Amino acid sequence: MRLTTYLAAALCAVSLAVCPHPAAAAGPGVPAAIADREASLELQLFLFVASSAPGAPSPAPPASLAPSLKRAQALVGLPNARLAATFVQRLTSDAPARSSGVAAPVLPVTQSAYTPVFYEFSADRVVLSETNAGSAVIRNFKFGMRVPVTTAVATSGGQGQTTQYENLGVQSNLSVREGVPAVVSTMSTGRANEAFVLVAVLNRVE
Repeated sequence: MRLTTYLAAALCAVSLAVCPHPAAAAGPGVPAAIADREASLELQLFLFVASSAPGAPSPAPPASLAPSLKRAQALVGLPNARLAATFVQRLTSDAPARSSGVAAPVLPVTQSAYTPVFYEFSADRVVLSETNAGSAVIRNFKFGMRVPVTTAVATSGGQGQTTQYENLGVQSNLSVREGVPAVVSTMSTGRANEAFVLVAVLNRVE
């Protein structure tokens, strides 16, 4: 009986030495599952204004966005595009993220300090694929803007203009590949031959 007990204990010790607990694989004190859930990520959003006419000069977008932008322009049938705004958010894959603020005017008719654009974007969490490396789903991704839109109104003197804020946005579960630009949505600006194009890039960072 004592010999049997001794052999069982020895075999148990050997098995633990050869096949350590999965929690040890991610480093001292960091279980693998937790390390994956808490992956550090960076979400980049690029907002373009596509139109049928050449736009005002704008900062050159990253070259990696060119294929996605061309595909979006083909979808909306608008050959020209300018970069209107860029947003960057650091987040971990297991926690919600949210950002909001005031951006510069993005429509040509509203280039005024008195008509800014208010933006907000958020995500519940990022689910990293366990079976398809590099794939991820951004759960309940939301992007919205309050944009000034100028319209003509009748006045006692004839015709005038008024500016009102309208809500634009998109909400979706967003499937992406790490480091690969993805066209999230196209949205009308309310003007003829003009549309917003939203492109997202998700990167893993140290």
